[in-house]
Amino acid sequence: FNSLMIRLAAEALALTPAKPSVVELGNQTFKPRGGIMREVEAYLAKTSSAFDAGSLQRMSDGKSAVLSADYMKAIGYGSYACIDVNDRYGALQMDLNENLAQRYGYRDTFDVVTNNGTGEHVFDQASVFRNMHALAKPGGLFMHVLPFHNYTNHGFYCFQPGLFYDLAQANGYEINRLSGATAIGDEITFADKPVTQTTRPIRTYPLKAAM
Repeated sequence: FNSLMIRLAAEALALTPAKPSVVELGNQTFKPRGGIMREVEAYLAKTSSAFDAGSLQRMSDGKSAVLSADYMKAIGYGSYACIDVNDRYGALQMDLNENLAQRYGYRDTFDVVTNNGTGEHVFDQASVFRNMHALAKPGGLFMHVLPFHNYTNHGFYCFQPGLFYDLAQANGYEINRLSGATAIGDEITFADKPVTQTTRPIRTYPLKAAM
C-alpha cells in the first residue's frame, strides 16, 4: 500500500457514497514515503469532514505498525475486507484464480474494489476481473494500481492502458481516469475532463491520447 495508493484512496472518496465499503484484492503492507501523509491530511481537511486527523498524524510518525485497513477507516471508509491466498493481516483466505462465489460461496459486495499490486501475481487474469465485477455493487468503483513498465520478473504480467479501455467498453464501465504513475505518487492522467480534485497537482490529457 504505497504512496500512490495512499493518494488515490483519499481522492476516490469524492466518487463514492459516505462511508463506502471497500474490499482489497491482496493483503497490503502500509508504506508511506515522503510527505504523502501530510498531503493527504491537507487535502481531506479541504474536502471531507469524515476523516480522523489524529489517527493520520499518528500514522505519519513511523513509530508504530499500520495496516491499510486502519488507514482506509481513518480517512473515511466504512466496512473493510481483504482477500488473499493467505490470512495475513486478517485477510479472507481465498484463491483469486477461482470463482469466489462458486468455490467459496462468497457473495458480499462493496462500494469500492481495489486491485493494488495483486492482479499481476494471479495466473488467471480473467478470473481476477470477473471476481472484481462480482464483488462490486452496481455503480461501484474499481481501483487498479498495477505494473506497466520496468517491473521485470515482478509477478506474471505487466499491463497496458488499452486493456482497461477495452475492458470498460466491453462491460459498460465508465473510466474515471487512466494514468501513468510512480510508486511515490507522481502521476500524469488521461481523462475525458480535467482532474483537479487531487492531493497533489497532476497533468491531465484527453483520454483518447492514451490509446
